[in-house]
This record gives sequence, structure tokens and C-alpha cells, in this order.
Amino acid sequence: MNKILTLCFVFVTIEMFSQIEEKPINYKKINFVYETKSNYFIDENGIYADSLLIKLDFPEIKFTTVNELIENKNYNSFIPLKHLKGSNIKKLCGILYHTNQKFIGEYDAEKNETNYRIERNDELTKKIFKNILKERYSNFFYKKVIKFSKNKIHLNYPSVNYTFTITEKAKNIIMENQVIGRYKEVVNNIEFSNVVLLNINLDSKIMPDDFFTNNNYGVEVIKKLNATTILKSVKYY
Repeated sequence: MNKILTLCFVFVTIEMFSQIEEKPINYKKINFVYETKSNYFIDENGIYADSLLIKLDFPEIKFTTVNELIENKNYNSFIPLKHLKGSNIKKLCGILYHTNQKFIGEYDAEKNETNYRIERNDELTKKIFKNILKERYSNFFYKKVIKFSKNKIHLNYPSVNYTFTITEKAKNIIMENQVIGRYKEVVNNIEFSNVVLLNINLDSKIMPDDFFTNNNYGVEVIKKLNATTILKSVKYY
């Protein structure tokens, strides 16, 4: 039976959005960048995370309850690095590799489509792999095109391509007020409620990998159990 797990929203200070330009009256293209970061914190001692996240990813490992404030984030669980087996390290590397990434998007108003380049080239993740987890890291990117007028999504990987409809992939936001909403996502048969922060000054086509069709404004932050996505820059042309 699915369980609904609600996340507490972390408000982000305005300093983090200093590279967001004010929306002009007329424009042809919008360039924007999002960064997604794992909600794991890893140092030479071990890994810190929310207990629900650890239970989801590493149910076989016993963790220690803590109350740590690290880089302005609270963590309530800790696993010493020495308690991780080789298979656990591999799994953690996979989680970090697929989570810590950058979304570089360009929306073309005339074509009514958005082109993304998704990059896995995170410097901090590389250092964690090399210095702490002792694993290799390889740069990677793929492309994504959303054609709104044609109801199509094209995913273009180096070795394979996929096509979907927007209808089957878009998520629906349940708004709590003008700018804060939630949408549901099922992972390992558990239903999560993810939090979305919109910005009334952003065009509604400004969205990261998780995208929506019922948002009146652009997406500024998405907070999930496993990761946080933040809009880093916006430029209009």
C-alpha cells in the first residue's frame, strides 16, 4: 500500500537568484539553467541524509540518529563510511551520478519548443568520487526537446533516442497558494509529495526536467526527498 510522504519546504534566499533577469515585454528566446543536487551529504566520515531517504535507498544498513546542521541543511541520520560495502558504494555512486546534474534550456517562442542539454559534469561530485568513494567519474550529457505545439518529447542519448507525448510525461501541480504547490511521484511503490515553488516573474515555459502543463509561472525550486533543483540563471533575448 502506498504511503504519502510529505516534504518540508526549504525556502531559498534571494541571493541564490541574482542571475535571473526581469522578464521583458517582448522576447524571442529564453535561456535558463537549473542545477539539481542530491540531498545526501558525504564527507570522509560517512553519509548524512534524511532517515526516510536512507531507508528507501539502503534498507539493509543500520543508521545512527543525529541532529546535524551542515551547509544550512538539517540531517537526522548518519552512516559511517566504514559500514558501506562495495555494493553500497557502487549504489551510492549511481545515485550521486544520476542526481547531481545541470539542465541548460532554451525556449524558442516562435517555434514553441524548448531544447535542453543535460550535463553530468559536477566538480564536487568528481571530488567525492575520487577522494572519498575511490571510484571513477565520467562526464556525460544528453539532449531533450519539448515540442509543445506537437505534444512531443524527444530524448536523445549518445546511443539511443526515445519519443514520448507531453500528455503521458507531464506532471500536475496541486497549488496551495499562488506560488507554492505539490505534485505526486511514486518511487518503489511509495507515493511522495514533492514541493514546487513558482515565481510570478518567470515565464511558464521555464521548467527543469520535471515539467508541468498547469503552471501559470516558471519554476524556481523543486524540493524532493532525494534531491533539490534550483533555478540558477535566466536571460531573455
